[in-house]
Amino acid sequence: LAASVLGFRGTENLGGGMSALFRLETGLNMDTGAPTSATKYWNRQSFVGMNIGPAVTVTLGRQFHAGADRAIQSMDVYNLGGTSLLN
Repeated sequence: LAASVLGFRGTENLGGGMSALFRLETGLNMDTGAPTSATKYWNRQSFVGMNIGPAVTVTLGRQFHAGADRAIQSMDVYNLGGTSLLN
C-alpha cells in the first residue's frame, strides 16, 4: 500500500563544525518502475544545505515541513531513518 522510494543522501565534513548535506528522493511504481509523477522525476524530498554547528541547519529545496519530519521520526520504532532528521 506504500509507494517505493529511490533516494540518495549524503554529508561532507567541511571542518570547523560545519558540513554540507544533500538529499534526492523519487517515488517509483513497483509494477512498471516508472516514477510516480509524470511531470517530475525527483518528486519527493530534494534539497541541499549546510550544518553550521550542532544546532543550526539551513536547507534549500523541496522538503517536508519540520512537523512532518518530527512525526515520521517519532513513528520510526526501528530507527530505519537514522538518529537525526538530516540523515
